[in-house]
Amino acid sequence: MYRPAARLAQLRHLLTALVVVAIVGGGLLIGLGGVRLPRPDGVWLIVVGAATVLASVAGFVVTFIILKIDANIARISTALRDLYEQVDRHGAKLDAVAESTRLSDAAKSIAHRLEDRAALRSAIHSEIAMNDWEAAMALINEMESRFGYKEESEQLREQVNRACRKFYHEEVDKALPVIERLFAVHDWHRAEQEIRRLLTAFPNEPRFAALREELAERKEARKQELVRAFTETARRDEMNVDQGMAILRELDEYLTREQWAQLQSAAREVVKGKLLQSGMRFRFAVKEQRWRDALEVGVAITEEFPNSQMAREVESRLAVLRARAGVPGDVEVTASQPDHPTT
Repeated sequence: MYRPAARLAQLRHLLTALVVVAIVGGGLLIGLGGVRLPRPDGVWLIVVGAATVLASVAGFVVTFIILKIDANIARISTALRDLYEQVDRHGAKLDAVAESTRLSDAAKSIAHRLEDRAALRSAIHSEIAMNDWEAAMALINEMESRFGYKEESEQLREQVNRACRKFYHEEVDKALPVIERLFAVHDWHRAEQEIRRLLTAFPNEPRFAALREELAERKEARKQELVRAFTETARRDEMNVDQGMAILRELDEYLTREQWAQLQSAAREVVKGKLLQSGMRFRFAVKEQRWRDALEVGVAITEEFPNSQMAREVESRLAVLRARAGVPGDVEVTASQPDHPTT
């Protein structure tokens, strides 16, 4: 780092003293000249004294500038010398780095062989833990080709295969009961979605491939079961219209337009019976002034049979029923439905 030049300290002090002496001397000459005025020698004394003061000040300023320039040159020289020393030190380090980079990739691979193999082995076990069999096999192939550990690679491949088989059987064992439960509750849509997901994940599993056919067979069996149950319900002398309507609602998911045409006559009788039954419940509730029950049954009629004459008549009376039941107009009324046994 830069420090003020000690060799110039005495010179600065000497120059300062000389300037002070010159200024004092010049001042004395000026004073003496003032005393001798108006004589000619008094004027000359004043001129000489002023010139001495001005020359001393000018000389001091010039000398100060020269000393500053010299100090700056010394500072820059010191800084350049320090910079050169730093560059020299870093140059030695760069030479060492350059020497290190001259090592071939093969030499560096040998130097870090143990560390690389340990890291690769750890990565393989991590992929196995995450059930990423393809990535694990790729890393095992790299271990064999890069390091030549053929025996260890074979052991790791067997480990991957065992883990894969275990995971595969566990997933299959978990998936089949789920599908069976969906079949049992006749949730065909969710069952189809689950089967599609399983076939995407396990395209070579024959048990999953057979599930599509089983889904179609069970769905068809359920449809035939409902058709038989509905036909029997419609043929009874005392028709259970609630049960018939429940079967009709479920059959709507299965039957095509042509199949509905075959059941149209029986379905019309069930619907007519349900409409008459609902109408009787509505009239009894109104007659007995059970306004809330009447409102709920009326809403059910307008929702289930919107195109019937009875629905239009009931709808015109809903506002009055709301008022008598004490139900505000902005409150939704849910249609009451009795529990319907299904087959």
